[in-house]
Amino acid sequence: MSQFPRPILTIALGMILLTPSLWVLAEVPPLWRDLDAYTQVTVSPAKATYAGHGLLYCIIARDGPLYLGCKLDAAQHQRLATSDLCLTDSGVFLLLLLQHLGLAGAAFFLIVTSTRSPWARLILGAACASVAVFYIVANCIGSETLSLICVLLLVASGLRVIRNAGRNRVIEWLVFSFLLLLCLLTRYVNFWLVLVLPLSFLATSLQIRFQKLTGDTTTSLQRSLVSKNLRQMGLALLAGITALLAASLSDHAVCRSARLSYHLRIGHTFLWRLSFWKDLSQKERDDLLERVAERSESTEVHKLLHLVGATLKEGNVLTTRVFLNEAQALLFRSETKHQRDKLDLALNEMMFALLFPPVPSAAGIFARGGKGFCASAPNNIGQRRRFLFRYDHLLLFSFGYDARVRFVEHVP
Repeated sequence: MSQFPRPILTIALGMILLTPSLWVLAEVPPLWRDLDAYTQVTVSPAKATYAGHGLLYCIIARDGPLYLGCKLDAAQHQRLATSDLCLTDSGVFLLLLLQHLGLAGAAFFLIVTSTRSPWARLILGAACASVAVFYIVANCIGSETLSLICVLLLVASGLRVIRNAGRNRVIEWLVFSFLLLLCLLTRYVNFWLVLVLPLSFLATSLQIRFQKLTGDTTTSLQRSLVSKNLRQMGLALLAGITALLAASLSDHAVCRSARLSYHLRIGHTFLWRLSFWKDLSQKERDDLLERVAERSESTEVHKLLHLVGATLKEGNVLTTRVFLNEAQALLFRSETKHQRDKLDLALNEMMFALLFPPVPSAAGIFARGGKGFCASAPNNIGQRRRFLFRYDHLLLFSFGYDARVRFVEHVP
């Protein structure tokens, strides 16, 4: 250990984590997560949030590196100077560079928090550097990247809270709550993270409670430890609830600033998955639609289910945009205000009727779609990696000065 001072080993850890990023930036083009990524970085944060995307990534990417890259290129290309926001090579590269640096920094912080041994840190760093998915995600444009970075930071902060249980300073809880808020603002599915720390303290309390300990002194110590962990669980729940309220208020405030009504849009999320129903026979599909219709008394839901059945019966693809336009015209032909909001509520009710509890035949169709995806995947590792990008509609483009037009032209 004396031959390798701690600062040198720390620098080596950073180099290990950054080396894969350098290769990915040099060899792999920017990866776009279909139209979701394009929406997140081009429309206003209010519209992106209303569409169901995380608020934080929309603000950071659009008003940060992409805006700076646009202005830098505007100095060299006069025709860009009048554009409010444009996608350029410089802006996209700056965004990816910041994402790779953020990932390396988050992984570094997590490793340093996990162990104090320099050699153990190097081993963990090498293990992280060998996970190619991390660096591919960092090279993707979309909220998933920022979510990964925030989750790694949250895990590191949670480890600090657990390690110092009972001796936590206020700043540690504030940092944990702030990072949890950032996770909630990047992807809504991260709300499950609110339960992780409280369940950890609860599990520790139950483990101590049911240990076979004997003696009055041991029992007293046992009760003290259980009480301490339960108090920590309460603080963790308080931090989680505070982060949830702050995230909800932020989303509502941003949408309200653009005169948009923020609400749950789970119906849009699951709408495209109904395309799996095309594999059913006409009789099976009609029976399934009838069973779902029996669960709801809403006239709008019945009309939506009829439209789904008619679209699939004609052999048409259940395209989200086309279906929504047809549904809006069918349900609210005579109304002019709040049509989209009412349509969202009707879609939500239709999906809840389908999913809670799940219709067995519908669940089988979703599972069949997953099996079809796995069966069509090639066996060769290199081909499978390329297959995943093509199947998931990750668009591999190197953007130029007419990036927006070229992107739209290449969308499948």
